[in-house]
Amino acid sequence: IVCFNTPRPEDVANRLEKDGIATSGVIPLQREIDTPAGMRTAKFARVQFAPDQSPEGYVQAAHHLTPQYIYQPRYTVHANRCDSLRTTFMATSDLEGFAKKYARYTGLVPARDDHAVRFDFPLGTRLIIVEADYAPLYLPGSLFPPLPTIAGVAFRCPDLNAQRSRLKQNGFAFFEAKNRLVVPAEQAGGVAVAFEE
Repeated sequence: IVCFNTPRPEDVANRLEKDGIATSGVIPLQREIDTPAGMRTAKFARVQFAPDQSPEGYVQAAHHLTPQYIYQPRYTVHANRCDSLRTTFMATSDLEGFAKKYARYTGLVPARDDHAVRFDFPLGTRLIIVEADYAPLYLPGSLFPPLPTIAGVAFRCPDLNAQRSRLKQNGFAFFEAKNRLVVPAEQAGGVAVAFEE
C-alpha cells in the first residue's frame, strides 16, 4: 500500500476524476484500536486511485480523523529512535510512464535523480520511482517481485552509527547505499527496509 496524506480526500477524488483517473470515491472507514483508556474507534476517510490501473500496489490518499488513537507513543517510540517514514521506493520498467502517472496522482512535478524520479511532499517525505535495472543502486541485496512493485521504505533515523551497531547486534545482514543502511527485502517481510538521516 502507498498511502498519501490529505486533509481533504474529497478534493483529491475530484481532482483525479477531472483528470480522467478513476477512483473509489471517498470511503469512510473505521476500526477498533486498543488504547491505555480502553478500546476506541479510529476513523478515516480515504480514496483509492485507479483501482484497475495500479499493478504496483494499492494506492490511496487518506485523512485520519482520530490520529490520537493511531499515533500512540507506545507504538511510535522505538529503540532505534526512528521518528517517521521518510521515503517510499517503487521499481518499474517504465520510468517515464510512472513519472507521468504519479505526477497526475500527486499533482507534483518530479525531480530527476540517477535513473529515477523523486516526488517531494510538503511534510518532508518523498516517493522515489527507479528504473528496475538500477534499483540495486538504491536497495542493494534485494530480489524484487514482479514489476512494477513497491520495493522498499526508508525511515528517518537520527543516528545511523547506532543503528548500524543495532542491526549487527541483532543479526541482520545489511548494505550501505546512497547514505542509507538497507536491510534486504528477504529479511524484512518482502520489502526492503532502509534507514537514513
